[in-house]
Amino acid sequence: MYTEVHVVPKALALLKVAAAQHSRTTPYTRRSVVFDKRGATSYTIHMLYILRHGQTEWNARGKLQGKTDVPLCGEGKKSAEEEAKRNADIRFDVCYCSPLLRARRTAEIFLKGKNVPVIADERLTEMGFGIYEGTENALNCTKSPLRELFTDPQNYIPDGGAESFDSLFKRTGEFLEQVALPLSNAGKSVLIVGHGAMNAAIICRIKGIPLNGFWSALTENCRLLKLI
Repeated sequence: MYTEVHVVPKALALLKVAAAQHSRTTPYTRRSVVFDKRGATSYTIHMLYILRHGQTEWNARGKLQGKTDVPLCGEGKKSAEEEAKRNADIRFDVCYCSPLLRARRTAEIFLKGKNVPVIADERLTEMGFGIYEGTENALNCTKSPLRELFTDPQNYIPDGGAESFDSLFKRTGEFLEQVALPLSNAGKSVLIVGHGAMNAAIICRIKGIPLNGFWSALTENCRLLKLI
């Protein structure tokens, strides 16, 4: 399910052992166990942070990126360096990121010199927009589903190979359940580096934001957010 981009073997092995021991001995503290696209499962989580990748040329031009592998631009690299300085005092045990270049590079720059394992997981890839990737000014596209995607997500019906909200919430929910929660509940500081829509799905789950408020969870490029 994931590929390792940059891993410190001993550190990662210790993290896996801690998560495995915790999952056998300590149940997750939950107030709800419902996973659906309209709401969030509520957890007591210790240290979970999330960061959207730095800016790309497509971001600057207002183009939908989705799964298209667009690299960081100069401004994106600079913002990752600046955000690293602003948060230099935060300790991270492990970082999970999208395998797309813009997210991986952001993670590498942000964590430079910290000796933190960086692991790419396919479930953290950006929401796919199919044939509409590369579209500029999506809100003006009245003859495609893109307008509903951003203004009426509850009624969004994807076409042209685009991904549904059901699919996005399913894979990000699995990641939280199988990876992030066992580690964070074991007391580890976990960083997720991803994308606009993918990060929003995780934020909605953690904070209990319904689908009609999905885009309220959209964060700026390269701004660290502590979820709990």
